[in-house]
Amino acid sequence: MEAKNPSSASYAWKSIIKGRAVIQRGAVWRIRDGRSVSIWGDHWLSVRHSPKIVSLCTGALTDAKVSSLIDSDRRSWKEENSQPGQSDPDYLKPLWKAIWSLQVLNNRNPDLFSMVTWAIWNRRNNLHLGKVAASLDELLSQSLDRIQDFKLNNSSLATTVGHPPTRWQAPDQDNYKVNFNGALFSEANTAGIGVVIRNEEGQVMVSLSQKTTLPFTAIEVEAMAARRALELALETGFQQIILEGDSQILLSALEKNFHTLSNFGHLITDIQYLASCFSKMQYSHVRKHCNTVAHSLARRAVSLSQMQVWMEDVPPDITHVLQADLNGLL
Repeated sequence: MEAKNPSSASYAWKSIIKGRAVIQRGAVWRIRDGRSVSIWGDHWLSVRHSPKIVSLCTGALTDAKVSSLIDSDRRSWKEENSQPGQSDPDYLKPLWKAIWSLQVLNNRNPDLFSMVTWAIWNRRNNLHLGKVAASLDELLSQSLDRIQDFKLNNSSLATTVGHPPTRWQAPDQDNYKVNFNGALFSEANTAGIGVVIRNEEGQVMVSLSQKTTLPFTAIEVEAMAARRALELALETGFQQIILEGDSQILLSALEKNFHTLSNFGHLITDIQYLASCFSKMQYSHVRKHCNTVAHSLARRAVSLSQMQVWMEDVPPDITHVLQADLNGLL
């Protein structure tokens, strides 16, 4: 496999060499004494997905052979101190040297220490994948910036003046309030979405109850409900709206136009796009007891076989919930 390919080689030989790369990708070394096989770089592991070690190699282990892992007298693998890993202090020296050189612990700041440790790990992965990586000297300042950005993007949605609302509040004239809510039905492996759109007098313009597939987290079903709420508002022609729900995490991300790589990030992107289609768009976070109509619509979805929409009304079984909101306006 290490044969040369001189310019004077025959056509047959050049053809054999041409196919060597294909053989190398699929061939795996059979270990005897291990003297010709490199621990890193060669395919020698008897595993399905990765026949070679993919972790980063550092220091004197770069040219190490598999023979160093074998007890030649017993003709078996060495049991202790043979394979690089957490039990090998020499292997981990570069990592810990990098961490201690940043002198983060002297600040007694566990958040900063955690962020720097993550930054070092991320740098290691980028180097391993051949990507551009920051120098060790830059990691501390980058970590401080990330912490500041995190605190900025995860601060409270708004400061509360006086007592928070204790009941549903109608929108201003010529505006429409779009309340949404999501509900999880783990035993049925489904989720429910509830949406209601009301005017300044509390009158229902349209309401919706819909069953959907069960997402991984509660925040995802809330995001799915918010997206469906905006779709319904666009479908029914409302242009000046307030999107209101009881998920502060979701509404805070939307309020700040926050882009996230979390498991609901694609839903955030969809919602932000739909929001751009309205002539006037606001977000409002309320407590659960101020979002009871949407919640009731989401809960009743468990018994539905298909989406249901009510124009200028809600289903009869939750009329009393709507009436409670109307009574609160008086």
